Amino acid sequence: MGRFRSDSSASRSLTSAHTHGTRSMAASSTGSTALGFFPSSSLQGGSSNLHEYDIPILHPSEASSGFAALLRDLQGASHEAKTVRRAACAAALVETAVERRGNDGGDNNNGDRDSGDDEKMPTPNEMFVATLAALTAVQTALENKQQQQQQNDDPATMMQEQSSPSMNDTASELENTVIPLLEILRRILPYVANYGNNRGALLAHQLGTVSRSLRLFVAMAYALPAGTPDGKHGRKKRLNNNDGNNHTGAASGANALLRQILKTTTTLLLVPPSSVSEKDVAKLLHGTIIPMFHDARPKVRKAAWGCATEIVIAASASHSASPSIASSMEHDPVPEHVVAAHSQHKKRVADFLWEYCQAVLTSKRKSGGGGAMGKESSTKLMHVLRFLAASLPFADDERIRVKFGEVCLVLVGGAGMGDNDDDDRD
Repeated sequence: MGRFRSDSSASRSLTSAHTHGTRSMAASSTGSTALGFFPSSSLQGGSSNLHEYDIPILHPSEASSGFAALLRDLQGASHEAKTVRRAACAAALVETAVERRGNDGGDNNNGDRDSGDDEKMPTPNEMFVATLAALTAVQTALENKQQQQQQNDDPATMMQEQSSPSMNDTASELENTVIPLLEILRRILPYVANYGNNRGALLAHQLGTVSRSLRLFVAMAYALPAGTPDGKHGRKKRLNNNDGNNHTGAASGANALLRQILKTTTTLLLVPPSSVSEKDVAKLLHGTIIPMFHDARPKVRKAAWGCATEIVIAASASHSASPSIASSMEHDPVPEHVVAAHSQHKKRVADFLWEYCQAVLTSKRKSGGGGAMGKESSTKLMHVLRFLAASLPFADDERIRVKFGEVCLVLVGGAGMGDNDDDDRD
């Protein structure tokens, strides 16, 4: 991680002081800068939700009351269809978690619970286990369905199975079950990671399982129609609704699933305890957000850029106020080493993003090249530059901006990058 950050704490402090005012102004105006650059649903609210990433360092009593409010919010329904689906899933998970506790003979290390708490209120760990089990069950069912379709050797039957009813059934399962479950998981993850909840040990232990599940859902989403029949980048091309194979519903379900995976992944990357391995963090990032930097669908691509920018903003946010946020007059302060480790973890995640961007820029600078490989390289370069244009103002170290600026100057003096200007017009 040292390639982008100085080993000198004094140097870091000087740089932080130099850029603190700029970052503070930028963070207060994210609606018109970086976050406004991405009209993605994944960024609705954008950095206003950054406080969620600091829930792991909230005082345990405040985290407990916050989780109770969260459960009420998750089960509250409105007239919106997606909210109704989420409320139904949340109610079922709460019931399952409480029943499982009764079957296990009590609260077996499933999170702290005060004696006065409502016995019908599950703990963060109980909700996490129930949600992960539900996602695994749905995932297994969808995998079995896909395998059965692939094992059929009759081309005519295969075409029939891949027709509108089959695809739309899968899309319906994604929309009605998987997406609400992933959103519930995203909302409860910070409470599972709270340092008062056994230092987030359950999440640290299960990070690999959750990561695998998210990456498998990415693979499932890419197995569905993408909504661009020729598979090329560029302007949107709608499928003909009269061709007898209407995959519009499946394509819409796949796009919505990918955007929800991006949001859930962003939270998972930013909240786990610092004890998680860098290898697991890198595998999750490179299996979800980074591949979607270059997705053929503009909405998915911009959602990936937006979530990555949110990681940069979260990593760059000053934590000088964290102890006052995490404690109040009624509570003892959160240990400073807990706050420092949480901040350092977020910076590690951002460093993985910078390293990937550096690799793409350096690769293009060295290769130049033409043909199909050259065009693909230029397209990746264009995507990375678009991301950097919005995220670099929030970099927490001035040297990061200088390093990328130098590489860009070299690129400007090199060969042309190809005609990709229409890549993101929509």
